[in-house]
Amino acid sequence: LDLSDQDFIDRGNDNIRQLTQNDGKDYAISVTINSNVTFYNKKMFEENNITEPKTVEELWQACDKLQAAGITPFACGDKDIQLVGMFFDRMAGANVDHEFYKISEKVAAGEASYKDYPEVRKFVETYLKIRDYTNGNSLGMSADDMKNAFANGEAAMFVGGTYDLALVQSLNPENEIGCMFFPEIVEGVKAFPCGSVDTALSVSASSKVQEEALEFVRYFVSPEVAQKYCDADKNPNLIQGVTLEAAELKPITDAIDGGEFASMPSNVWPPALRNEIAVQCQQLIMDKNIDQFLDNIDQVTKECYQNQ
Repeated sequence: LDLSDQDFIDRGNDNIRQLTQNDGKDYAISVTINSNVTFYNKKMFEENNITEPKTVEELWQACDKLQAAGITPFACGDKDIQLVGMFFDRMAGANVDHEFYKISEKVAAGEASYKDYPEVRKFVETYLKIRDYTNGNSLGMSADDMKNAFANGEAAMFVGGTYDLALVQSLNPENEIGCMFFPEIVEGVKAFPCGSVDTALSVSASSKVQEEALEFVRYFVSPEVAQKYCDADKNPNLIQGVTLEAAELKPITDAIDGGEFASMPSNVWPPALRNEIAVQCQQLIMDKNIDQFLDNIDQVTKECYQNQ
């Protein structure tokens, strides 16, 4: 059902509304959103005189300092195929090209190769180098292992999502956790939050109880109810007048409010592509062959688009 003329539609975030419209019409109102985020242990950073790195060069310097102090810089859960896919997907949209899917479309059409894009190669080099700063067994570490390692002080950082904050806080409430964007990889490409809408409400055009359904949506997106939902959900909320109490995520929410948000490429990719790329990422971590990796994702991109 087209909700564009409903009195509650303006309660959402205007920037995200534009991203989710279809032919200029609103068929849902977005309530919550998720994003990639790099978590770090504030105490470890402070004790080693490290400030939030803004570029990958500064990140590697921070990693070297941490290693010199006997601290493992990163935990990565590369055993988990879904996490590996999300890691690549979100960083590509956040740090390489905010419309990365357009590169994939050119590759799928045979008009280009990922090798034609120096920024893609630099991203893959960065993706691989992060693993040099793990415990050396990232492929044996699950997503849960990764979060536990961070919570237990076995690693200084991990790349996850906004939805991970509440969990890692519960695993070790004494940890002081910082949240930052993954540093700039490609010069001139500002790091954006990258993710997707989590909770959205719509009404079926064929529903026999449209008025009742619309009234429920109106109730749910009222500031009072949306605030209660936010307090329980602990994810960035898009309803005007709602405040996320997690101060750690303020850099993310401020960027989203300011219109800086990239929809992750897999929102547009054929459904199978992210998983196929994740398989190739695991192979890359094992053999470290970047050229072969780029050839392989060229191939799976073409196959997934042809088979969709």
